[in-house]
Amino acid sequence: MSYRRSLLLRWTRRDHLTVLTVAVSIAFFTSTVLLVMAISAQTTAIAAEFDSPGAVERVDGGADTEDGVYLPAGRIGDDGEAATVVGVTPADAARVRSTTGVQLPGPPETGLSRGSIDAATEIEIAGSSPTATIPVSVRANQRTLVPPDWYVGNESAVRTFGGTGGYVLYSGDGSGRTSATPLRGALPFFITATAGLRQLLLATAVGVGVLTGGIVYSVTRMTVRDRVQAIRVIRATGGTKRRVVGDFMARSALLVGVGIALGYAVGLIGSNAAVNIAIYAGLPTSLTVSATGVAASILLGGYAIVFAIAVVAGGLATRPVLRAEPAHIGGDDHAGGRGGRLAPTLLDWRVVWPAASALTVFVAAVLLLAAAGGALGPLVSGSGQTVSEPTAVHPVASSVPASYAGVFESAGVQASPEILAFSVLDDRAVLVRGAEYDRFAPVSDATMVEGQEPTGRDEAVVGADLAASLGIDVGDTVTVGGSTTPAFTTVKIVGRYEASGYHDDQLLVSLPTARHLTNKQPGDVHFVRLDEAIGGEDSTRVVDVTSPSRVAVGGPVAVNVTVLNPTSTEQTVTVPARLGSTETTLSATVGPSSEATLTWRPQAQRTGETQLRAGDESRTVTVLPQDAVTVSGLPERVPPNATLQVHVQTLEGGPANATLTVDERSTRTGADGVALLSFSREGTRTLTVQRGSYESQVDVVVSENATRALTYRWESSSSITPLTQARPTLVVDNPWNRTVTETVTSSGPGEVRSVSVALAPGASRRIGLDFGRLSPGQYELAAEAHGELVATQSLTVRGDRRLASAIAARSGSASGGTGIGTAIATVFGNVQVIFAVVLGFAAAMSIAGTSAAFAYDVDRNAYAIGLYRTVGATRAQVLRILVADALRIGIGATGLAMIFGSVSVLGVHETGILRLFGVSIAPQFTLQWVGLTLGACLVLTVVGTVLAAVPALRAEPRTLLDRGDGS
Repeated sequence: MSYRRSLLLRWTRRDHLTVLTVAVSIAFFTSTVLLVMAISAQTTAIAAEFDSPGAVERVDGGADTEDGVYLPAGRIGDDGEAATVVGVTPADAARVRSTTGVQLPGPPETGLSRGSIDAATEIEIAGSSPTATIPVSVRANQRTLVPPDWYVGNESAVRTFGGTGGYVLYSGDGSGRTSATPLRGALPFFITATAGLRQLLLATAVGVGVLTGGIVYSVTRMTVRDRVQAIRVIRATGGTKRRVVGDFMARSALLVGVGIALGYAVGLIGSNAAVNIAIYAGLPTSLTVSATGVAASILLGGYAIVFAIAVVAGGLATRPVLRAEPAHIGGDDHAGGRGGRLAPTLLDWRVVWPAASALTVFVAAVLLLAAAGGALGPLVSGSGQTVSEPTAVHPVASSVPASYAGVFESAGVQASPEILAFSVLDDRAVLVRGAEYDRFAPVSDATMVEGQEPTGRDEAVVGADLAASLGIDVGDTVTVGGSTTPAFTTVKIVGRYEASGYHDDQLLVSLPTARHLTNKQPGDVHFVRLDEAIGGEDSTRVVDVTSPSRVAVGGPVAVNVTVLNPTSTEQTVTVPARLGSTETTLSATVGPSSEATLTWRPQAQRTGETQLRAGDESRTVTVLPQDAVTVSGLPERVPPNATLQVHVQTLEGGPANATLTVDERSTRTGADGVALLSFSREGTRTLTVQRGSYESQVDVVVSENATRALTYRWESSSSITPLTQARPTLVVDNPWNRTVTETVTSSGPGEVRSVSVALAPGASRRIGLDFGRLSPGQYELAAEAHGELVATQSLTVRGDRRLASAIAARSGSASGGTGIGTAIATVFGNVQVIFAVVLGFAAAMSIAGTSAAFAYDVDRNAYAIGLYRTVGATRAQVLRILVADALRIGIGATGLAMIFGSVSVLGVHETGILRLFGVSIAPQFTLQWVGLTLGACLVLTVVGTVLAAVPALRAEPRTLLDRGDGS
């Protein structure tokens, strides 16, 4: 066999290891590309329903509306109540609906409209002379592109308010306009974020190609030294340097070509196997891995780079030998690693460089994945303890009452109710978080470093990392699009904060603004974050007991007991209940993470105050005589000789047959429980109501100054829990013999509502208010009419540590949820698969690289190993010597790998492409990470050495001695 044919086709075990190393490296590159392309396609598919129907751009001055609809905008109102006003024409509103399919509110016939008011009002326009007053009507459909608190008016009228800019709405995704923001950002966010992931992983793969070239260079150089005598003969007999270089480049090309072919097959098969394993393990992934056209073009380009680097490396590896004259080739080839107490016994220090090259890949991969996992981990599962909806597949798919935060705060735990939205700003994926800063800061370790905390719904603060990335400063305004619903708004940056982890890369807006961007209902949030873990209860418990506060003796008492099962399994609950001397045991089966209401109808045994107890909850019930009645529709003040209708009802609410006496004049109620009364003399008069043995008295002031006003009273439970909707009712009665019209303003926690009421004689109206679920505390309900307070009531919302524990235990993850939640969970499941494959192939490549590097030294020192075996050393003893040598060399290689890997990752970080899903990936060099990585690198080095030593250890001593000295 000729020398050239032998060089090209006669491969040693070390050459096989070289092919394996190249194959594993190419498998790493192949799997990375295939998985990234698959996640790109899958992301587009699973979030397609959240594609943006259009884009919005804030512009100064006028705008060319050939490609979009221009909406002039300005600010009206005083500093404390200033709000944005936009101008719209009916034609523009129709055009937006036809091109984007979303609702843009048209202008009212006169004045302005607003969605955050309950009744028509007026606003004064400051700066006009004379001061202009403009009517403001109620905008019924609040689910529109613009926030409900924005004013909408005719375009020509808005231009007169002095605005200097406006908004341009584009149909489609606003392609080519980097300053335009998608109206619905969920899909654009994940597409943009996936593009960032693609950049990161492809940069990693290119680095792998370069390092693969380094490994091939090192191994080829060893091959050149192994064949140094043959090269001396060729050069001495007239062979040119070019021939020698060409032969070794051809050899490298053949080795790398086979490695690339094998690596493609391993990468494709391994990627599909990883996806199947992930599905079997329960990860929410549905990737389909295949070599698409785009993936094939990237793979071929990458293969070409690796092939070219490896072939050139094979040629460069011959230079040290070819520099010498033929007579001196190989003259300086001596064994290294001899001398010094710390020197290796059998192996050579020169393998430290190829080993360091192989380990550098692993160090860089671990550093990147650790940084990415640290940043994305809280986003996947919520940071700290997160209270979310039990059936949500992801916190963003959850919906829980914001009042839960108050429950935990009453138990001494810091809590922040929050909403997470996805947006794209300046072609960057950005996380927008709705929260109250004073609650967000304690659970996020956030510190305001510039500006102030936000106070208005259109104010925001920005994390320091995001501010630096987008170039945002305090005082700037930012236009933000909707997340899962088409919408947009503008917020003013009033502060910049610094926080740990991924919280530093977010735009923090108010909860009302976040609800507009995500279509969340008032009072609801995605989740509640806690600053500490709170122990959850592992058993069912009674969380609320309701009953009438006043009942008739001998009659039934309607008792409702609410039981919460915070566990993940169905539970049969028994609740001891007692009313006075009457006892019972209530039972029911409650599903996992669910509530159930148990009913009980005991009889009230005796008059007076009686204790009602169910489980650990208790209430006081007042038991009145059987004939007791209630009187409604009786004003505190009446004019003389005015006729009014008084309603008398039993405690059960039915009409009562009673006698009413005033000034020794008596009248009886009719079948409907209504009696007509009049008061002839001024002064304080006493009305006596008698039914059977029951008698009660009410004082009424008769005065000429009294007016015929409506009467008001609240109907509401005086005590509830945060698990109960607070829905009090204001009952309005007209006791007079004429129609009365009044405007009443009812107020409660976070809501004020004005209603115009016109009631015919004897008529009644019920005005319901919905405050949602309230945090624990004391609240006051009030009603004002004609400038006076006409009705008040206190509402107590109870909460304690036990309720907080029950809510915390109830939170969790299960199947089901909304479409966006499934999309998010699937995307992050796909990312977890990629991370696992990348780390697995990086470890395999490091093992293969170190094994290929150490294989040469083991083979070169076969004679020495044979001598050890001949003089009685066992295989285990020789292996211990080799492992000790590997540890010595591995420490040096690991140190170099730590330096090279860290520098390479920091270099990539400086380019700005280390951003995943809107989060900046900053490498963290913690002692724990350094220790684990050092240990892993040494383990990989030892494993590679053992694999390289197996053939020599299995061979007989004579066979090893027959190899000579390894030359």
